[in-house]
Amino acid sequence: MFRLGLLLIFVGLAWVYWPATGADFVIDDYVFIATSRMVENPLAAFWQSHFYEPYYFRPLGLLSWWVATRAFGLDYQAHSLINLVIHGASVGLLAILLRQLGARKSAALAAAALFAFAPFSLAATLWPSNRFDLLAVLFLLCAAISLVSVLRSGSRRWWLALGASTLVACWSKELAFSAATMMACLALLYGGATLRLRFAAFMLLGLVIGGAFFWRHALIAQPYAVVGGDPLMRLVDGGRAWFGAVDSFWSLSAGTSVSAGWVGLLAGLLLFALFFPAKSVARRFAKRSATETPGWGWLAGAVLVWLAISLAQMPLAGAFAPMLDGGVLGTVTFGRFYYASAAALAVVVGLLLARARMSALLSGVVLVASVSLGIGHRSLAENFATWTTAEIRPVAVAATAIADSQSKSEPCVLVFLGAQTKHPWFRMFSDVTVKARTERPDVTWRCHVLTESTPWIFAFPTGVSPTELGLPTVAEASGAKADSVWSTIRYRYRLAPKDVQSLPNARFFDWRGGRFVDVTDEVRSGARAVTFRGW
Repeated sequence: MFRLGLLLIFVGLAWVYWPATGADFVIDDYVFIATSRMVENPLAAFWQSHFYEPYYFRPLGLLSWWVATRAFGLDYQAHSLINLVIHGASVGLLAILLRQLGARKSAALAAAALFAFAPFSLAATLWPSNRFDLLAVLFLLCAAISLVSVLRSGSRRWWLALGASTLVACWSKELAFSAATMMACLALLYGGATLRLRFAAFMLLGLVIGGAFFWRHALIAQPYAVVGGDPLMRLVDGGRAWFGAVDSFWSLSAGTSVSAGWVGLLAGLLLFALFFPAKSVARRFAKRSATETPGWGWLAGAVLVWLAISLAQMPLAGAFAPMLDGGVLGTVTFGRFYYASAAALAVVVGLLLARARMSALLSGVVLVASVSLGIGHRSLAENFATWTTAEIRPVAVAATAIADSQSKSEPCVLVFLGAQTKHPWFRMFSDVTVKARTERPDVTWRCHVLTESTPWIFAFPTGVSPTELGLPTVAEASGAKADSVWSTIRYRYRLAPKDVQSLPNARFFDWRGGRFVDVTDEVRSGARAVTFRGW
């Protein structure tokens, strides 16, 4: 029945998610596709600063994009299904972890359903670029399962799995450092194993986490830029935004205005489970050893891991809180700041349900409520697909077609104007959008592609010398690194010129009637003014 329950959850998850497989790439997706196409050796990401931001080191995520792009090209459905498979695997691992901790099958299934369908986790899976969060959580769950197995059996194979999964998690996304560190501390405090075994597990995790952190620190330009000059205030401000955005994020992603009532119901169930625990959990698991029952220690540990993950996500969540403007992209991309926390919280819920009186009944309520919420949540996947295909794809395809038509002998500086290109997501990523989609890379990869402003980055193969446009350099201290090279790709960071209209050898195109029209002569004559726009 447990396997059948998990299978039904997977089927329901696929049904809810499926509309998103018909969407299209947007913003950061194009960075990773362009990177994957230009880079010949992705393994260089492990020993070179590879990210287009100065404070991220995520070689495993970049490697996954490289493999997926080489295998599937621009097949969006395939890229999207990768996220679904990773999320589904994490849902299964979470259920296995709860069973390993002694939770009964109904509690484990309820927690798995909650993680699978809740807006806090499901929304994050819809955007391919959130894969870094998904990978980090997947391998953190592997590390948690391995750690419990190490503490209970001391088997050598689990030691290897513990070290490898922890390292992979830390190099998938930075949030894993805080979660893994808390897990190391909990291993030291675990009372069900000898002190020698606990200390060995603590030391292994400490060495892996410390080694991964210092390797990252040595390679990237600004390892602490994300917290700014006042980490405490960034944490406080970010925490305020993180918690303050919960209700609006839930309402936007679930497509309902009754989010507060649903959260209240869940909170009430958890309080009931907390204050009215079963008299003897061990009786329900008489066939297992006493160390396999979900005691208060495991529950407290799960809460601490949840807090550690949440604290790690708060500074960036605060910075991105303005994205919750009611638009579908803001909702989907903001989900990444809750995804790992949702996984940890689901473990807490599962352990509470396992300890409660009427555990099966309460678990059933949570299971049904989670699935019902997921059914309503399908509209977010549909809206995301509609938005990307109707608003983003036409501009991206049209701009790429113009770039692909260029002759090798011409200096290639292209400026796309018009109402549609005023959308900030195309404006900031116009260069990598075109270079990711191009069918003539030998031509298009030589180009600078701009809109009313320069994009956030330009990307070129290292063998290509970019045209000198006289763009002011982005300072290191501003939150973006200077020009950099890793493997066979060059990232070029520049500020917008004061006068886009005067760029030498540039060709200008205006969005008219659903296509780009060459207006270079109009711009040169002054009949068509180009108005500068910031990011």
